[in-house]
Amino acid sequence: MNDPYSMAVDDITSALAALRSTINDQKQHNKTLEGSRSSLKALPSGLSFRDLPIPSMDKIMACIRITQESSPSEIYWPFEFGSLGDFTQKVIRACIPGPISDMELIIVHYVLYALFTQCSIGADDETLRQDYDVQAATCRESLETILSSLSFHIDTNIDSVCALYMASLHCLHRGKVSTAWTFISRASLMCLALGLHSSHAMVTEKENAVQRKMCLFWAVYALEKAVALRLGRPSTIRDQDITTPRLTLDRKMTSLAYNRLPDWIDIASLYGRLYDSLYSPTALTQPGSVRVSRTSALASELECMIAARTGYYSQPDLWSSHMLDLNLSRFMIHANRAIEFSTLASIYRGIPTESPSGIKPCTQCITAARVALEESEASIGILLGAVKWPTGLHEWVNEILLIAPFIPLTILVYNVVDTADASDLGCLKGVVEGLQSLAQSPHYASCYRQLRIFKPLYDVAARYVEAKTSRESEDTTSSLFTNPYTDVYVDDDTWLRNEFSPVSSLPLPNMLSLDLLQPPAVTSYDETPEHSQRDLLK
Repeated sequence: MNDPYSMAVDDITSALAALRSTINDQKQHNKTLEGSRSSLKALPSGLSFRDLPIPSMDKIMACIRITQESSPSEIYWPFEFGSLGDFTQKVIRACIPGPISDMELIIVHYVLYALFTQCSIGADDETLRQDYDVQAATCRESLETILSSLSFHIDTNIDSVCALYMASLHCLHRGKVSTAWTFISRASLMCLALGLHSSHAMVTEKENAVQRKMCLFWAVYALEKAVALRLGRPSTIRDQDITTPRLTLDRKMTSLAYNRLPDWIDIASLYGRLYDSLYSPTALTQPGSVRVSRTSALASELECMIAARTGYYSQPDLWSSHMLDLNLSRFMIHANRAIEFSTLASIYRGIPTESPSGIKPCTQCITAARVALEESEASIGILLGAVKWPTGLHEWVNEILLIAPFIPLTILVYNVVDTADASDLGCLKGVVEGLQSLAQSPHYASCYRQLRIFKPLYDVAARYVEAKTSRESEDTTSSLFTNPYTDVYVDDDTWLRNEFSPVSSLPLPNMLSLDLLQPPAVTSYDETPEHSQRDLLK
């Protein structure tokens, strides 16, 4: 409303109304989703968790056999921290009379749901696929019933930690972030109580047990830090208390889940410090000079991490014990980079600004957001171009698509409206249209979550730039007629609003060759000839 071209507001009223309606609907949806347990499944009266439906033993064993005969590159084994044999023993206890804990039932239903879903994706026969879907739905319903009725009093043991970790993942995949925090924060406190964070506490353990506990702890650590930052809450795990050795990227992993875990650990550590240093209530009260210094240190650290990963990204055989499908390798690389540069943009957003609105992103922030969005667009393009996607990865892919584009897209939408620079509209449009195409597949239906807000945001930005450009053109023409000696339209406000020249996007890695991947550097830009001309005119 305060824009010099205020009459252009009339041209985008409908777009703004659609955005406002979307925001109000989303607020109400979030209140319904997170504010009540009624959206979860209630345990029928007179029944125990033991009585909940579960697929027949013959169907379960057939599914497990498919899993056993599949290579790690073909199927995702969700029980990351135990063997298939250990899981089979839990299944037997769940299917026959006898004692079994609530935590073991969570593990059984969660894993079976994932395995039956993967079998459905890989099935060629339509009848068989429908049967797998029915079994998966049965396990999902039972799992959600257990989670909705779970007692506050839970035994502190490894199975409980694993079950709560899986429960948190399940909630995240369904958009229940606050509920996911309830489970993962409880799991992290159990890890501390069991001493999984301490190498001294595991000195007497057998090697296999130590390895499983280490992987479990670091998986909980990575997820807890990510969810905490997403909700703007302090982590329950202090890095200075951890003596358990980190998993490193230079060791060969045995599953697709392990391929990502070392990345998670390093980034998660930075997540915790990002909140503490920039976005915690105490950090937000610090002087601007302190915030700038902290921002520079965190950004430099992340840029070094991005550069260090380039060698591994170009040679997947260094970090995987099996050859990955080329499409999968490319997707993982672009997805990781999208998350990394989205985080970098979040870091640079911590720099205080002198603009009247107080939210104008700095040049480095906009540059990082552009790269993040380009990488997200590349990831979407790979999914759309793949003839067949590896089974069992759709939920992980959905989670990447939910997180990676959000911050960079909102930053660039603001920048487009603030500067009326249409150069970023193409990338914004590409991401929106890509998500619209992906959402047509039932496996990526969750893309509608982003589209509910992304599409109205893009529409507002696009219509605003169109209206403002048209208004500028009309005013320029009017100025030329009223002042025939002026051959250029000059407006002091225009110069002030464009304090920085547009920043070029960083180069996107060549999608056709992993060997050509290079780490783009987020740098400051020297004064351009346009700046010099501007100063002369002023």
